[in-house]
Amino acid sequence: MNGLTAPTPVGPVTVPHAWIAADVMALGKTFRFVTTHLETQPDVQAAQGTELVQGPAATFLPVVIAGDFNAATAGGPDRTQTYGNMIAAGFLDDWAKVNQAEGHSQEKSC
Repeated sequence: MNGLTAPTPVGPVTVPHAWIAADVMALGKTFRFVTTHLETQPDVQAAQGTELVQGPAATFLPVVIAGDFNAATAGGPDRTQTYGNMIAAGFLDDWAKVNQAEGHSQEKSC
């Protein structure tokens, strides 16, 4: 389990949430699968997303990250910088792909 410590008015608070990563071999190919559930507080969530990109997703393997990011793609109450940060890091939105969005590669997905 990884914790994230964030400053608060009453002092530092550690959020004890975790991510799970596994290197998977399927049909003769290996990839890293990462799953998580990010916090809703925007600063904490952005830091958790950065931790995923710099931690378990920092590999030579193709990566799939799945989970509840609590981050909307555009508008709505869950609009945070996390979605844009994941896209900027090279991940693709496979939900958009399935729903007829523009083309994506198969190397990374979120």
